[in-house]
Amino acid sequence: MPHLTKTLSDGRIITLAAEPADGSALPRCVARAEDGALIDWAGTVSPLPEAARPAPELTHRLSRVVLTAEEATSLEALLREARAAYDATPEGTAYGLRCRRDKLVRAVEDIAGLIAHRRETAFDDEGGDGLGTYLSGEGKADERRRDEARKALDDFDAAHPEVVAAVRAEREEEKQRLRDAAFDL
Repeated sequence: MPHLTKTLSDGRIITLAAEPADGSALPRCVARAEDGALIDWAGTVSPLPEAARPAPELTHRLSRVVLTAEEATSLEALLREARAAYDATPEGTAYGLRCRRDKLVRAVEDIAGLIAHRRETAFDDEGGDGLGTYLSGEGKADERRRDEARKALDDFDAAHPEVVAAVRAEREEEKQRLRDAAFDL
């Protein structure tokens, strides 16, 4: 597996790579000790605020491990390659579809929550007809956005019934786990 080697300021040598971590098959940036023990992992490399840099050339971090800009760029390239390889697998494709569906569900929930909030606070406007204002403009636009979000989710579900089946199966497994736990006192 492609990786980078980094010598820390105390002389220890660590390996930086993009591989599955945290019980997930999704590749993440990882740092390992010479013996292979996991030191730390993160979903990506982050810029290090200038005030927090132990040396001027250390501009990024992978959780607790500080990196140079060159190391960060190389590690991000490894992560892109590993994620592209993962995305090409059946598991990666399923994960990508599930993420897309989750995003559509959140969009429906977010706009529905906004509509509910605006309805609940429609009469909170002092000195005006809040409900009339809501129904005349913003409310109708919100409802159109909600309908569009629901249609996008429905279209996705129709195109990917295997994702819907997987979601339902996960829910049933969770319900069964909770039932089992309730009787396992």
